[in-house]
Amino acid sequence: GYKVYIGPNQYFVVTDIGKGRYQWYAFLAKPVGTAESEASLKPIFEVDGCAPGNPAYLREVFEGWSHEIHDIIRATRDDEIQQRDLYDRPPSLMKPWHEGRVALLGDAIHAMMPNLGQGGCQAMEDAIVIAEELSAIARRSEVPDALARYKERRLVRSASVQGL
Repeated sequence: GYKVYIGPNQYFVVTDIGKGRYQWYAFLAKPVGTAESEASLKPIFEVDGCAPGNPAYLREVFEGWSHEIHDIIRATRDDEIQQRDLYDRPPSLMKPWHEGRVALLGDAIHAMMPNLGQGGCQAMEDAIVIAEELSAIARRSEVPDALARYKERRLVRSASVQGL
């Protein structure tokens, strides 16, 4: 199964990967540089069944949430937790998607957060539209206009998915 727990500025996802094992991740909306400034807040001793460091810290962050979250955190060692900072950005509405005969597609122009599972899908949709536009032209000099049409066709769709 796949469970998602959502709250203000954070959420927790648990995936059953079989044989009694689980993969989980927590998303916390934090300002840039927070990891360094909060490092000193991570307990150095076991806290109520949670290993020192990240597990105890996350237990505090998810205080009052489902007991299932706390069961997973308690079962996790500090060395099994990795922090990966992700930076969300708004859709590229005003920026160009191409310059001359070179175009950006996929995450290069409309990055998707990994929890959406859409990065590869949107890149394939981009590629299809680029192929359609380029197959409709007769001369290389028409490539920049074809790539401009690619942006026009893909902007609303990619922005709506990215903005979810």
